[in-house]
Amino acid sequence: LGPLALPLPLPSPSIATVVASNKAILAFARSAVYKVAPKLAPLEGGTTLRMYATGLPHQQLSRQEANPSQWPDGEPPRLIQDMVAVHVRMKAQDPVFDVTVEGRIVDVDPGCSDGRIVECVTPDLTLSPLAPVLALRQVNLRVQITIDGGLTWTEEREDASFEYCKYPQAASHVVPNAAPCDPGTEILIHMQIPPEIPAHDLTVKFHCEPTSTLGNAEDDGDAPTVEDLQGAYHDGNLEDLPVAGPLEMLVAATVDPGGNGVRCSVPPFNKKTFHLYNVTTQVSLDGQRYTAKALPFLIYNVNVMQVVPNLGPLDQKTKVEVVAEGLVKTSVQKARIDFPWEQREVPATYDHTTHSIRFTIRGLEDKIHALQAERDAAAAALRAAEPRPVKE
Repeated sequence: LGPLALPLPLPSPSIATVVASNKAILAFARSAVYKVAPKLAPLEGGTTLRMYATGLPHQQLSRQEANPSQWPDGEPPRLIQDMVAVHVRMKAQDPVFDVTVEGRIVDVDPGCSDGRIVECVTPDLTLSPLAPVLALRQVNLRVQITIDGGLTWTEEREDASFEYCKYPQAASHVVPNAAPCDPGTEILIHMQIPPEIPAHDLTVKFHCEPTSTLGNAEDDGDAPTVEDLQGAYHDGNLEDLPVAGPLEMLVAATVDPGGNGVRCSVPPFNKKTFHLYNVTTQVSLDGQRYTAKALPFLIYNVNVMQVVPNLGPLDQKTKVEVVAEGLVKTSVQKARIDFPWEQREVPATYDHTTHSIRFTIRGLEDKIHALQAERDAAAAALRAAEPRPVKE
């Protein structure tokens, strides 16, 4: 007997009569797990694991059944997936390991007509035989599902698996540790992560904590409030409204090719309200469990007011000072100069006395020589192409 999606109550003749008959054969499609997410889980457990499988029952409430007024005892009707005992098996071959946990059918897979989603929580393996191995490397576990008490299991598949590993406790620092409100700045979060980990669910969280309530209606009138988020109208004092928050922005990340940690792009921030929040960053390898220590991150909106001097010679170095509003103290200061033919980034320093940025533009002797060489080559090509007089 295997998994069967039968309506309740059972049809007549009942399934027991069909199975007991020695004149009939009951055929069914074996269940199969075709996807597991996330692909990584910590040694301490607690990650909600989702398995996508075929051949499992799932019942949808009709519109009438979903209406609470139609529930005779005030409780929603029990669905077939609520009556099925689901167990999830996790097996490793190197080292040999086998553990079973309870699961439940929670939804259908919109991308597969016969797909069902099963959820379970990964167990804590700190006291298991895997713990010494996980301190050195990650371990691959293959997943199987049963709904008949272990009589039949889904087959073992390479793609129906995930990995256990020892998660890093914290990141050390962020480079750069600040970014403008406009999106696109790439940052590197330095941390020790296991080598060759699955990066499908690698996530960076930007946590925005409100600094205070709205105390100045003139400056903070554009700040989002709790009432704004709920769509309610408030005809009272702005000072009584808390800033909406805390807010969280999740960004997909990638493993740094140099092995220094995690890279991601900073999301956009509202230029009118970013100053109302303190921003921190945290990293998750599975999209659920984040590093315990949050690293502070600065958001700024710089407006250049003046460049002194605003011209310089082509063949000599020029020291430049940029006076701007909104400068913050960061770990990296650079200036980008946009020439018609290229972009150059030069190191800069922050002057805390004048609140300005200083940098040096080197001369363009190499570009002058290159342009002169191109001009000479073009002239020589024109001379060579000119027709020569014919001797009679």
